[in-house]
Amino acid sequence: MPTCLAVRGLAIALVVMMTAAAGAGAAETPATVTTDRGCYLVGQAVRFQGSGFGPSRAYDVAVDGVDFGQAKTDSSGSLRAHIVPGGLPAGVPQSVDRLNVSDGTSEATATFTVTRTPGA
Repeated sequence: MPTCLAVRGLAIALVVMMTAAAGAGAAETPATVTTDRGCYLVGQAVRFQGSGFGPSRAYDVAVDGVDFGQAKTDSSGSLRAHIVPGGLPAGVPQSVDRLNVSDGTSEATATFTVTRTPGA
């Protein structure tokens, strides 16, 4: 028959294992970024929001590898901002662009389409 000390030690070991397993299963929420729309006319502001970044951290914004500058997340690691991407080359009616936001640790991307005014 097990002693009280052995049962207590087993109980402590079981609690430690359950706590470790629960911590391993609780993954961090990945960073996300979304735009307010999927398609924009040339010259329109692309508004975007994100979450899951480090709190009060500087983040960098790029579109297709072109840097659009930095700003800072709020105390919960969220952000709201806008950019105005460049125009389209002659003869190109639209393009799908990739927005990238990174705080140096977390990174998220979203895509959006830029198109010309009908008839332009």
